[in-house]
Amino acid sequence: MKNIYEKFKKIMSDKPKLFRYFTSLILIIFCISYMGNVLNNQDVLDPENPIKGFAKNSSQVALASQDEPLVEIEEINDENAEKETEDEDIQDNKKGSENDENEGDNEEGDAESDENNPESSNIEILNPEDANKNNDKSKINEYFTTSIIHNEIVTEKEYSFIIKQKNPNLKVKKTEIFLNDILVPEFKGTVILDEGKNSIKVKVTYEDVDGKIFSVSKTYSVHLNTEDIIIYSSLNEEMKVTKDKLSFTAWAKKGEKTLPIDVKLNEQKVKGENGNRYNVTLNEGENKVIVSASDDSGNTEEKSFLIIYEKKDTKLRIITNLKEQHVTTDEIKFNAIAKFGEDKAKLTVENNGTLISGDDKGNYAANLIEGPNYILLKAEYGDETLIEEYRIQYEVLPPGGEDGDLEDPNNPKIETNLKDGITVKSSIYDIYVIARDHKGNRIHPSQMQVKCNGELIGIHWEDGVQTSYKLPIRNGGNTIMISAYDSEGKITIENFHIKGIVKDKGEVTGHATISIEATTIGLGYIVPPTKVEIREGKPASTVIDKLLKEKGFEYESQGKIDNAFYLAHLIKPGLVSNPVIPEDLAELVEAEADRFNPDDYNQDSLGEYDFSNGSGWMYSVNGHYPNYGFSDCYLLDGDVMRIRFTLFYGRDIGGSGGLGGSGSNWHKEW
Repeated sequence: MKNIYEKFKKIMSDKPKLFRYFTSLILIIFCISYMGNVLNNQDVLDPENPIKGFAKNSSQVALASQDEPLVEIEEINDENAEKETEDEDIQDNKKGSENDENEGDNEEGDAESDENNPESSNIEILNPEDANKNNDKSKINEYFTTSIIHNEIVTEKEYSFIIKQKNPNLKVKKTEIFLNDILVPEFKGTVILDEGKNSIKVKVTYEDVDGKIFSVSKTYSVHLNTEDIIIYSSLNEEMKVTKDKLSFTAWAKKGEKTLPIDVKLNEQKVKGENGNRYNVTLNEGENKVIVSASDDSGNTEEKSFLIIYEKKDTKLRIITNLKEQHVTTDEIKFNAIAKFGEDKAKLTVENNGTLISGDDKGNYAANLIEGPNYILLKAEYGDETLIEEYRIQYEVLPPGGEDGDLEDPNNPKIETNLKDGITVKSSIYDIYVIARDHKGNRIHPSQMQVKCNGELIGIHWEDGVQTSYKLPIRNGGNTIMISAYDSEGKITIENFHIKGIVKDKGEVTGHATISIEATTIGLGYIVPPTKVEIREGKPASTVIDKLLKEKGFEYESQGKIDNAFYLAHLIKPGLVSNPVIPEDLAELVEAEADRFNPDDYNQDSLGEYDFSNGSGWMYSVNGHYPNYGFSDCYLLDGDVMRIRFTLFYGRDIGGSGGLGGSGSNWHKEW
């Protein structure tokens, strides 16, 4: 400390030198402060740009001068910024929806914004002929296809369809179905149509690889007609062909029932060769095909088709890689297009009588059933038509075949009374089929097929719960195939092998047991279990008629013994004596029925509308309630038929399914 003090004392004593140091330091600080202030407050100089058109705020350095601008930066205000954003969105929408014309799409589009994604675009799918209208968002569908046929006429309220995606690079965010402009909640492949014209709108919201959200909507018209006989055919009402061989399909329906049809070519009856398929040879010139059908009430509908066969060369042709072949997979893919010279022609494709659609490049995929399959290609241009048919034989590999794949537990489940390995002593075998997907949802009959010995079997009766078929059985071995596919495209195929013993018509084929019961009103057996003879080709209605007469009954019925026979009332003096309806059953009927009165009956008869509005006679065979009448039922040797009186649509006797599912069965049978 002493040394430091001595040095400081010496510096302070040298005043002239200290003064010079101090003065120099002050001058340096002043100069630095002054120059900083001047630089900070001077005006920014903006020298003239030596290159014409060069932006003032450009950071580029010009190396040479020219007359045209190198860079043009426009000041963007709020209004221009909004317009520029809209323009960019339009360009993005156009980029995301450009595609080639798809000749198979005949649907009308309907604009609608995406409620959950208000900034997303919606692409409308229109008819090809409308695509050139002044609408930037009108496009031909390259996103999805459906099994809906635009402007189709159907006869069943329950309408099923599937949706197939075309672009694997797009992620499906949401699929919405609108029926008559009302959103269908929890769509599971089926909608319930209203009588008359219905609109079905399919709207799919996608996310592309860049994360952009947009939706695509497509609207179809489907017409429901449950009151009239509707005749369907792959023929046109007037068509010209250039080949004498013609193959076509034809069938008729009224409501849910498929009706038998008569087909004539030039007044000569034509026999169907495979379900609803017909093959004919035409005369040169005009040919007339008439398809007619009648219902149970005697109403008749007829539809005629004029086919003109002109033996000449034509420019109309079908270009396809499809050929007749044997396959061991249940799906076949092929390409097919139609042309008239160099012009595109309309092409319609059927797989076993069902229309299928392809993409805009003519690529098709057809699900096959075991045995022969028939794929029909029909080209049309103007008034000319060309039809080609290909037979595809599908053979199912045995378990552990080439691929050895195990059965997918998510495949559809098939329920039927048909059993493998049985012997059937009849030329007619009645079966029912109920198919459901892995979630338990019913699969519509349009997604099922039944084939017997390679022939497609038409639906005998459909009631919304079960589907019935009549199998034509031949002597010896018979092979039956049942297939069903769901809305996800998963398919199940089951094969059955049965032995047929067919006798001449009228011969005895065995015995069945029949009883008539009225346990629901406390009367027990009206006719106790009785063994009866059954004969080849004779329906159950003839057996019941004979039994009732032998037991001293008269009866009232609807229809005829061999056509649409319905047992309305049993008649016998003192038949209904002191009926007693169980108390718990009476409570259920009273709660459900529109009319219920325990005293509303006739002592000498029993049948429909007695006691309640839901009463009548129903029958079961081997515990199952069919959905068709006695005249369509053919009993087999050993069958047990129970004819039972119900107070309310079969729900009290375990038979609600036999009436198309009018409510579920009650907790027990009475």
